[in-house]
Amino acid sequence: MKSGLAAAMVAAAAIQRSGAGLRGRLVVGALVDEEADMLGARHFATTEIARTLDGAIICEPEQNEICLEQRGVVWARVTLRGRMAHGAMPEAGVNPIQAVGELLRQSRLLERRLRRLCEKSRYLRPPTVTPTVVRSPAHGVAQSNVIPSAAEATLDIRLTPGLDEPTLQEAIETMCRDVASGCPGVTVDWKPVNGYRLATRVEREEPLVAAMTKAVRQATGRAPRFGGVPGSTDGTILRTALGIPIVTCGPGHRLIPHQVDEYVEVRELCDAARIYAAAALNFLQ
Repeated sequence: MKSGLAAAMVAAAAIQRSGAGLRGRLVVGALVDEEADMLGARHFATTEIARTLDGAIICEPEQNEICLEQRGVVWARVTLRGRMAHGAMPEAGVNPIQAVGELLRQSRLLERRLRRLCEKSRYLRPPTVTPTVVRSPAHGVAQSNVIPSAAEATLDIRLTPGLDEPTLQEAIETMCRDVASGCPGVTVDWKPVNGYRLATRVEREEPLVAAMTKAVRQATGRAPRFGGVPGSTDGTILRTALGIPIVTCGPGHRLIPHQVDEYVEVRELCDAARIYAAAALNFLQ
């Protein structure tokens, strides 16, 4: 993201130095908290500047592909409550950790259910349900000789277009009921960690997409590649809160983020800056 932001800043500075006349305002937004609650994007969407926007380029690392779709996400935090007891006398308690095993099994069934409910996408892989955090006891200090009273698991749920919030909520609640029915004495409930962010899509006919398509040819001499974002970005908030078209395009291989020794090829970085500058001129002239 540092490379995408740098490319955007350089592009804006180049346009300013050129003295090119723009029929509109070019805004560079460096928004915080994208990895968590997206507080920066949510705040920005409430500002006067945001309400004047006609489109946005999201500078995420996507190998400089023009991404027209992105998967949605909900982080489902599931709490499983049993009854605490001494580890030497398990019959006196109800072990929520055993219910975690059932939750993991049911999460695969939830994934299949969501794949039936969502639309198939040309650019995105099907929905996925991935356990990312498992914790027991949910709070306090773990003890080797104590059955905990509760366990907690987080499921990273990624979605393609075509699913609304009530349908998704019902699917997750059905999974929780199935887990509870398979584990007598355990109660199961859940909440979204940061709300619902559903998948987004823009059409090729959008003026912003046309400006980006032309920009890739101008900046690189190559035909653009179209694709989709496997994750969820600030663009999700801008698309849903402001209703503006978004295109995700940025330097860096999409499989590198969150790995050791992240890097971006210099060639891609320079191409991105040229693409952003050309796209801004195409869109605003």
